[in-house]
Amino acid sequence: MNSASAAPATASLDDPVYYLANFRFLVAWVQARHGDLLSADEHHVLQQWSQLPRASQALLVRMVMRKGELFRVDKLSYPEIGDTHQALAPLLALGWVDDAPLLSGEEVFRLLRLSELRHALQAPIRAAGLSSNATKTALQ
Repeated sequence: MNSASAAPATASLDDPVYYLANFRFLVAWVQARHGDLLSADEHHVLQQWSQLPRASQALLVRMVMRKGELFRVDKLSYPEIGDTHQALAPLLALGWVDDAPLLSGEEVFRLLRLSELRHALQAPIRAAGLSSNATKTALQ
């Protein structure tokens, strides 16, 4: 069997950043086999990627794997990454992450916890005659 048809070795699930090892393998595989198909901009992005600190790479991969595109920093807590703010800094500097996006009311509603919504909307909740224990569905 030649190396081109051999099954790739995946990272051990015992490794807390197995997902990063697998992603790095994928990037290296694409560069080695299809690098000629990548644009100059794509090569530049991959070069920037390779120079990121490990924690920043891991955080970016975690965010890409998550559902949606908007995340609360306090929900990006991964023991293997450490300080989320420190890991985010290089991603912010590159413009790969936006820490102050313009959000629609619906997006804000989805991101806030029920307790935060109840606190922020106390007056409108009372004015609407809703219970202070109203559910998110009722608040919509």
